[in-house]
Amino acid sequence: TGYEPIADYAKASEVMAEACGIADLCEFKAEGVSLNEIDALPEASLIIELNVLHHAGAVFDKDLAAGPEGWRRYAVDRLGKLRRKGRTLFFQTGNSRGDETLFPSNRAAHAMKDILEEAGWRILSVGAVANPDNQEYSVYGVGEIDQVPVYDCRRNVGTGMVEYWRDGKLAGQHITGLANRPVWIC
Repeated sequence: TGYEPIADYAKASEVMAEACGIADLCEFKAEGVSLNEIDALPEASLIIELNVLHHAGAVFDKDLAAGPEGWRRYAVDRLGKLRRKGRTLFFQTGNSRGDETLFPSNRAAHAMKDILEEAGWRILSVGAVANPDNQEYSVYGVGEIDQVPVYDCRRNVGTGMVEYWRDGKLAGQHITGLANRPVWIC
């Protein structure tokens, strides 16, 4: 069962499931899941939460995740509740909501590792884009967290592109900051 608050994305998920021949195994609902609704969800063998969490406090659960410190507490609570609902988590999130930075972009791996572990998840591996020019992911074990590539990201107002900086050098640029969002298997 997929919960997607953007109706067009829910429909796109249905189309992808159909194209993959698994439509009879999938259901997509054009709705989100707030923190207070997680307890009512059924248990799952796999929970996929991609690029949702950084919107808490801005798009949903506004009263529960105010400010960066409120967001961090919310993140631990949400991921903890999801931990009680599923055995495996595939997860990714950004570090900002609007003009508010939730944690520094160059700390993306360490910040999320701490939050995931505090929420009770055991991290199995981390995928990260090693070279923003080709957008290919490399896989790292939890003991290799210091090797996970992260970047100082900022949007160039003149070009509209997100610039990826590492060691004082421009490493690449793209329309989004997705290449600086590690993916986690827990």
